[in-house]
Amino acid sequence: PREIFPDEHRISLTPRNIALLKKKGFANVLVEKHAGVQAQFLDEEYVAAGAAIVSQDELFDRTDIMLKVQPPSIDEEAKGMKEGSTVISFLYPTQN
Repeated sequence: PREIFPDEHRISLTPRNIALLKKKGFANVLVEKHAGVQAQFLDEEYVAAGAAIVSQDELFDRTDIMLKVQPPSIDEEAKGMKEGSTVISFLYPTQN
């Protein structure tokens, strides 16, 4: 998904990573619309690499494994995620 943490310009997946995941057998790789803009990646680049561009609601409803740079916010993101899904992100133990 698009990172919502203030001044966060990184993205968890680049278009090149999408192509690698597809090559490894991941059938569906979903990317939130405009998720890569802050990192200078366009939606068209993700589509060309094999990703499907979706809304945040659809992403959270359909995702089994979610990759993020920042941990999901409890108020805005975590409560909208599909039950049983897995989140992979950086850990910041001094902030948690």
